[in-house]
Amino acid sequence: MSDTYHQIFKKLPQAQPSASLVPKIMTRIVASQTRNLQIRAFIHGFLGVFALVTFWPALSYLTSASANSGLTSYLSLLISDSAYTLGHMRDWSMSVASSWPLMGTIIFLAITLVIANSIRILGRSWRSLTNSRRETFART
Repeated sequence: MSDTYHQIFKKLPQAQPSASLVPKIMTRIVASQTRNLQIRAFIHGFLGVFALVTFWPALSYLTSASANSGLTSYLSLLISDSAYTLGHMRDWSMSVASSWPLMGTIIFLAITLVIANSIRILGRSWRSLTNSRRETFART
């Protein structure tokens, strides 16, 4: 049954747009894509700047939380007396795990991932914008 539909639609004349309409449609599509890329780049740029501004406070919160929880003393014990630490690895690792500042780590990693993703998307948007402008100028 689909073969008969295929044959019927093959026999029907296809409507073609006029020659003056095709360039107008293409410029409208390119303008829409460029506008969407600009909006996307602006949003991710703003998000990236916000994440960069909050990066330093998150890092200072992580370091102060690790100092308050005693993580730094456990890590200094690892560096200064590694023989003791290796001998009592199970106790030492449980102590480190219980004193790890989880919330500070989560906040720091989330901000770092937002920065990396914003840089990645900004790079793609910038590349697409410059390529679309080159193509637009090459056509005219």
